[in-house]
Amino acid sequence: MANENDMQQAVLQMQYLEQQMNFVQQQINAINGMLSEVEATLVSLGSMKGMKADANSLSLLGSGVYANSVLKKSDTVLVEMGGGVVIEKTIAEAVALMENRQKSAEEQLTKMTNMASSLESQYMGMAQAMRGK
Repeated sequence: MANENDMQQAVLQMQYLEQQMNFVQQQINAINGMLSEVEATLVSLGSMKGMKADANSLSLLGSGVYANSVLKKSDTVLVEMGGGVVIEKTIAEAVALMENRQKSAEEQLTKMTNMASSLESQYMGMAQAMRGK
C-alpha cells in the first residue's frame, strides 16, 4: 500500500516537473525572441548612426504590412521605457540601453537554461528510480 502511494506521489512530482520544464522552455523562447529583436535594433541603430542624409525606408504597420517611408537624418530616437513611457535618447544612449537590455537578457537566458537542465536532471532521476522499483 505504501509502495503504491509512493508511486502516485512520484508520478505527481514528475507531472509538476514537466509543467515547470514547459514553463521554463517558454521563458527561454521568449528571451531568445527578445534577444533577436535587440540585435536587430542594434543593427538598425548602427545604420542610423552612419546616415549622411535622409534615406528611403520601409515602416512596419503591423501584421507583416509595410509602407514606403523616408527616414529623416536624426541624432535622436524615441525609446519605449515600459509602461507606455517613451523618451528621447541620442543614438549612442539608445545603443547603450539596448546593450544593457541584451546583457540582462543573456544573463536571464543563462539562468533559465541552468534551471531547465536542473529540472530535466530531477525528472530523469525520478524516472530512473521509478523504473528500478
